[in-house]
Amino acid sequence: MPTFEERLTALEQNAMQNIHDLQANMTIMMGVIGSQGQDIKRILQRQDVMDGRLSVMDGRLNIVEQHLDQMDGRLHGVEQHLSQMDGRLNGVEQRLHGVEQHLHGVEQHLHGVEQHLGQMDEKFDKHTKRFDHVEGMLAQILDRLPEKS
Repeated sequence: MPTFEERLTALEQNAMQNIHDLQANMTIMMGVIGSQGQDIKRILQRQDVMDGRLSVMDGRLNIVEQHLDQMDGRLHGVEQHLSQMDGRLNGVEQRLHGVEQHLHGVEQHLHGVEQHLGQMDEKFDKHTKRFDHVEGMLAQILDRLPEKS
């Protein structure tokens, strides 16, 4: 069995190794913590820059929203104007329908007049033939009459 001194020496050596490992790990941790501190500073700086940019974007979005509101108002005005135009066009369409019906009546009347004129042409042709016949008969009668000197 090991003696007390051997055990104490082994314990001291083990403690020294653990302290040495602890110091090495502590050094590593201090380096990591230091670099993390720098990383955190950079992150905070970038966050400040992003906050500034987001503020600018927010302002720009507000301007865009105002423009969209103006456009919405203008479009509403255009819609009202188009509704008025639709109403007026419907009125014009109704009037044109009335005019078409009236023209259809006029066309029918003109068709009747054309038929009547056609009948009159036929009658004039008959009368012209009769007058030609009467004229021919009168010419014959005149030819048969003695001449007066």
